[in-house]
Amino acid sequence: MDQLVKFGYGISGNDNAYKAGREAAEDAIKGIDEEIEFAFIFSSQKYENKWDSLFKGIREVLGEIPNAGCTTGGTLLPSGLVTEKVAVIVISSKQISIFSGIGKNIRENPRKAGSDAIHMALKEIDKKGKRERVAGMRYLSLTRKGLTALKAINYAVITFPEGIPHAGTEDEAVEGIKDIIGASMPIIGGTSGRENLEFDKKAYQFCNYKAYQDSIVCCFVSSSIKIGIGIAHGFKYTKRGAFITKAKGNIVQEFDDKPAVDVVAEIYGTTPDELKSDKGKGILKYSIQKPFCMVDLEGKFWPRSPINALADGSIQYACPMKEGEGAGLMEGNPETVLDAVGGSIKKALKSAGNPEKIEGAIIFSCDYNHIMLGENAGNEITVAKKVLGSDVPIIGFYTWAEEGFTPNGTPNVLNQTIVSILISGERI
Repeated sequence: MDQLVKFGYGISGNDNAYKAGREAAEDAIKGIDEEIEFAFIFSSQKYENKWDSLFKGIREVLGEIPNAGCTTGGTLLPSGLVTEKVAVIVISSKQISIFSGIGKNIRENPRKAGSDAIHMALKEIDKKGKRERVAGMRYLSLTRKGLTALKAINYAVITFPEGIPHAGTEDEAVEGIKDIIGASMPIIGGTSGRENLEFDKKAYQFCNYKAYQDSIVCCFVSSSIKIGIGIAHGFKYTKRGAFITKAKGNIVQEFDDKPAVDVVAEIYGTTPDELKSDKGKGILKYSIQKPFCMVDLEGKFWPRSPINALADGSIQYACPMKEGEGAGLMEGNPETVLDAVGGSIKKALKSAGNPEKIEGAIIFSCDYNHIMLGENAGNEITVAKKVLGSDVPIIGFYTWAEEGFTPNGTPNVLNQTIVSILISGERI
């Protein structure tokens, strides 16, 4: 059977940004003898203020191909976890087309940023003269009605927005994407991150050899081969929790009409001062294995991660928390998180129609999973290979939130979750 998709990847930690870009790109294209369709670029903040030099090195090797990416909490590659480096991943295929776009000012107007990003990505189809190559696009206009007419899962959107500490913007940005493409197409991805949970550092979004902040990148994926989406997490609802009586965005001021930190401390069996220690990061000692959760339209529970206990007694979360709703407590551990990786991959296989041949997979895993796994960080790749086979290339990164909207009611933005997209080797 012909290989319908080829992946290549390269990494470099060279202190010289230009050389790092060239080295990573040169390694990525080794063994790729066909036209490259798209490239993902994932990096640490190591090359901050040197992005132009880094991209120059990559561009000299890859040329004018569309590309996208972001800074990460660590990059996942077939070789395992990569930190303090830049990674370049190339995709070569006549069966897949990927087009990227950028939407700016996500903090000020997230919905417009999401709409602008996907609109730009869709316009690239005509700009690059590939409308005939994109299955079905020749009769679709850039309208909600046109794209929602598609029922097959051979279309998807991958997105890399800016997020924390501006949590809430990603949720609205995904709504902006849906304003353009409707609510029938999967939207998945990962929020750009920083290594070592360094909240004070900047996160960057990459699109076509440029670095942005305060932005969202969208990649519109069209495929004539079967693809699948899987979303899972490793936490169980404990039937404990509290009612949100005062909240704004991702900040909960009160649970059950009491200061949020007092209620959370009681639930965790500790003190408010302990949660507020280390500039509010004391809460991470508890919340990484015991996040809160919200319920979706199907009655399924999804983690909501407390990330900071504020001095005024409020709790900051990594996703919006809605006043008037209940917030349940969940529990998990490294073993259940890795089990969820397998669960996510198996769901992706099922949604792709259980193809016999797999060409590759992309995994987005929360950076809290990275911390929880400790020395076993990166084992998401090991687990995925056990399901898909040791020769299947698997890439991805540790995110600061996960985008996982699907038509069955899964929320737009998730925490402590594994989102995967599987690319098969079988035509639709």
